[in-house]
Amino acid sequence: MQFRANYIDVVDLGGNNYPNNTLTFTFSGNDYAELLSLNHAANPMTNNVSYFPPIVPRPHATLHGDLRLRGAIRFSDATSLSSASFLNNIQNLETGLAQTNNNVSQLFSSFVEGYVTDKIIAPANASTPSQGVLYLKDQNWQDSGEVVLVNRDITSVIHAGSYVIAMRVNNEYRPIWISAKDTNCVCCR
Repeated sequence: MQFRANYIDVVDLGGNNYPNNTLTFTFSGNDYAELLSLNHAANPMTNNVSYFPPIVPRPHATLHGDLRLRGAIRFSDATSLSSASFLNNIQNLETGLAQTNNNVSQLFSSFVEGYVTDKIIAPANASTPSQGVLYLKDQNWQDSGEVVLVNRDITSVIHAGSYVIAMRVNNEYRPIWISAKDTNCVCCR
């Protein structure tokens, strides 16, 4: 080991590219204990680095390798980090949120609204439904596509020009609310 003006040089003259020995800092009293061990028996890292600069420059330490920490990192705001196992929870949370967002998206796509331009008759039998086209409207009341509207209700006629709210049931869009223009049904007006 050589001490220079601005660095400590661990020298291994055994013929290896990088020293096999380890520089260890110990503290001794009635007993002794290792505090820090530095080892560079592996090739240097070659990846590019880009550190986030602080607004006001400040002192720093740079480690060109892995940090194996047995204890915790203590921050000046009275917080600490003694494990990164919570990252699994965050990843699980992100996965759960993505699934929830997907479910919410599926739920919202399960409800559609729009108009039918052609009359859809009541079917004679629910197992052989009648169907027509529901022209969809988006939140800005612009045309946003179309779906096949399936009518399995043997008592419901969907008049031409009806406003319809439909729900996806068993991979079919079925009406759950139909405007009732020109009908005798008092409850539908």
